[in-house]
Amino acid sequence: MRLSPAPSRGRAGFTLIELLVVIAIIAILIGLLLPAVQKVREAANRIKCTNNLKQIGLGVHNYADTNDKVPNAWLFQWNGFGGNSPNRDITTFWHLILPYVEQQAVYDLGTTANPTVRNANIRLWSCIPPVGGTSVSVYLCPSDGGPLRSGTPRSQTGALNAQTTPPTEPATANYASNVMVFDPSNNQTLVQSMPDGLSNTVTIAHRLRYCDGNGPGGPGFDAFTLWGIHQLNLGCGGGPRDMAIFGNPTYFRLRGGTPVRQNECGMNNSRMDFRHNSTIPFWANPPKGLCQPNSPTSPHPAVMVCAVGDGSVRSVRASINATTWLNACIPDDGTVLNDW
Repeated sequence: MRLSPAPSRGRAGFTLIELLVVIAIIAILIGLLLPAVQKVREAANRIKCTNNLKQIGLGVHNYADTNDKVPNAWLFQWNGFGGNSPNRDITTFWHLILPYVEQQAVYDLGTTANPTVRNANIRLWSCIPPVGGTSVSVYLCPSDGGPLRSGTPRSQTGALNAQTTPPTEPATANYASNVMVFDPSNNQTLVQSMPDGLSNTVTIAHRLRYCDGNGPGGPGFDAFTLWGIHQLNLGCGGGPRDMAIFGNPTYFRLRGGTPVRQNECGMNNSRMDFRHNSTIPFWANPPKGLCQPNSPTSPHPAVMVCAVGDGSVRSVRASINATTWLNACIPDDGTVLNDW
């Protein structure tokens, strides 16, 4: 009897070379997909950032409708603790608009609704820890991976820290208000604050939460963006760099010196301006260590996402002419803007 041949057995597995080929193919596919994933993530971040700026812009309009004036970049009326001036204000644009961006509870903590504020005989006080130490989501751009507190990587000093034990670190933010639109020296209506037209004026621009500028300015040439406090709390000369405002040098040059409502230190005009220089309007997604604290800076690649006076949001390319960008930031220079 003939025996039938035994059935052949299947291959037991892949050879080493085949495994390496499969791994290489997977690696190539991941390499191809990663940029696409990053683009999708950035697109989602841009949408969230745009929504933040729309909400802030709408908040400005609602504030102006309610108060018949735009919010001031900062309010500073100070006579010391326990004085007889119940209308003293120590606050900022970002605190003033909180009720209009669905943050009434945080706003109230900085008003006479809070016994600490009431007992200090102050009406508005944005630098106390429950206010200035609170991270406000609508003030944060998801494209910026910077710290949410100024304690990392470097601690800030000043009144906010000194009020609690352990010290409360100020909360950071991503946007800066136009100091010439939201003039701290004058109370103006929405139309008065932007004579060149609401649709032709940038009202809110980007700042990084932590600007780690260790390059051209030398080690430590950096800054935080702090939404809830102003120059009083970080000492004479150092604080304005960390205020969530922009345009100080141009403000001083065109307004002729010291604004009425500011502290005894004066506002240092060497801080953040509307543009970097006559050829560079702003920085977009700078490499680590090369951020410029005196310049508007966006965490978005190649664009500055900003709010405009009419409540709309623009994505302005970094290739924009620097003079055109400056004209868009100055609310009353009389320049007619065409394609920007």
